[in-house]
Amino acid sequence: MTNTTDRIVECTMVVDGMTRTYLRVHPGKAYREDFGANRSIQLVCMRAKQDVYGPLTFGVDYQFVRDGDRVAVAAAP
Repeated sequence: MTNTTDRIVECTMVVDGMTRTYLRVHPGKAYREDFGANRSIQLVCMRAKQDVYGPLTFGVDYQFVRDGDRVAVAAAP
């Protein structure tokens, strides 16, 4: 997860339906963690365009992007 926005992005990572990590990713910074391919990973972010992002696909690089006055999660180009 790379933050390409101009604001700090705050999200809760949900793994297999349980809260795992609280993320606070600063502009230009990234968060990375390895999980087994059989895990269901979702992001619940504050000030986001959607309530929940996921389940995320393994092997895909994601980034936080600006969507109007909100933040969205998108696959990195």
